[in-house]
Amino acid sequence: METYKTHPQFCSDAASCDEDRYDFAYLLLDNPAPVDAVASSFLIDEQDFEAAMGVGKQLTIVGFGNDEDGVRGLKREAEVPITSFTPYALEFEAGG
Repeated sequence: METYKTHPQFCSDAASCDEDRYDFAYLLLDNPAPVDAVASSFLIDEQDFEAAMGVGKQLTIVGFGNDEDGVRGLKREAEVPITSFTPYALEFEAGG
């Protein structure tokens, strides 16, 4: 990886963030990625997505974020419920 950049409005403190946290970034690779490594595909159709995504539905989240002791970099997973959606369902919140 040559460089990366987070969204300029990224908010890492969930308690003080507005509705949107802008939790995304981009990476600039040192070398081009193989074409088949960046091909997109749909994992489920719209009907299955609508059935799975709703307030109260359970999700498995996976990530490398900080734990309660501030340790980060370890891949973790947790089962959490969806708690809310932003207008037009572009983003959702999950967990407690």
